[in-house]
Amino acid sequence: VGMKERRVIFANHGVKSVFGWQPEELAGQSTRILYRSDEDYEKIAERFYPVLEQQRTHIDEFPCRRKDGQDITCIVSASRIGELLTERMIVVTYEDVTSRKHTEQELREYREYLEKLVDLRTNDLKEINEQLRHEITERKQAEDLYKTLAEKSIAVVFVVLDGIFRFINTAISYAGYTPAELIGKDAFSIIYPEDRDIVRRKSSGMLQGQDTTPCEYRIVTRQGQIKWAMHTLTYIQYEGSRAILGNAMDISDRKHAEEEQRRREKLQGVLEMAGTVCHEMNQPMQIISGYTELILSKTPEDNPIYAKLDEIKKQIFRMAAITKKLMLIRDYESRDYAGISRIIDIHGEDSKQSGKKV
Repeated sequence: VGMKERRVIFANHGVKSVFGWQPEELAGQSTRILYRSDEDYEKIAERFYPVLEQQRTHIDEFPCRRKDGQDITCIVSASRIGELLTERMIVVTYEDVTSRKHTEQELREYREYLEKLVDLRTNDLKEINEQLRHEITERKQAEDLYKTLAEKSIAVVFVVLDGIFRFINTAISYAGYTPAELIGKDAFSIIYPEDRDIVRRKSSGMLQGQDTTPCEYRIVTRQGQIKWAMHTLTYIQYEGSRAILGNAMDISDRKHAEEEQRRREKLQGVLEMAGTVCHEMNQPMQIISGYTELILSKTPEDNPIYAKLDEIKKQIFRMAAITKKLMLIRDYESRDYAGISRIIDIHGEDSKQSGKKV
């Protein structure tokens, strides 16, 4: 737009796209119609003319108004005509940057939103990090406390990860091992070979919640002895991984006591049976013995039947001695009989009573 004394003297067709005016409509018009208000009209003059008196061109951003009344934002670039600003003759270009300004405004608002969101999330992350730090500290303290308690526990406390001992306390000394000797070793290495499959099945059921009873099995001590152990298992998080926490006890004394109890119960049954047999046999033997003595007293020694009656008498005495031994049994050993069963070794019992080796 060419201007003289702030009136349009010519305009190109660009004014149609920027302001909605035809070039001929602007010819001779005051440039006031390009701005929103009288105040804006005066303000742009104050911004441009003093500068153009000192230099040839000046650029600024300024609000304008279209023919249809729509407010727009333009980049206004003015150049004076000639060396001096005579009659305020200038050429001005207007570039509509409204869309760009709106986009910039939206970007600013979005940037502000993102900055607020980042600040909010940063604060959230700080709080979360603080909580995590607090939880880690508490967990570390709990782990340290647990390890301290585990070390002092009279039960064997162990942690298994991927089938390997990762932690075990000093209570394992009952098996002759130190923790350092087992950490890093296969957890099944100390289990009696014949019991390993049972322990696997039982432990799997326990960890899956299908079996709540403790698992009992034999272990091999460092000295090669066989001892009994019992453990319970559960899952825990250990050093960031899912691991197995176990508590085990030495139950060898209990197993020995149970075996002794079974032996005593069995012995009691044997003693009761022996007493019953002796009681039931004594009376018939007394009758047989009495009749045998009576017949012998009336039979001459040269009679062929006398020797047979005397043998019957000897066997009755032998049976009486056997029943007496049965009545005196307090412990016993058994021996094979005919290769198909076992019977009480009453002769062995006799040898034990006399202090001889059976």
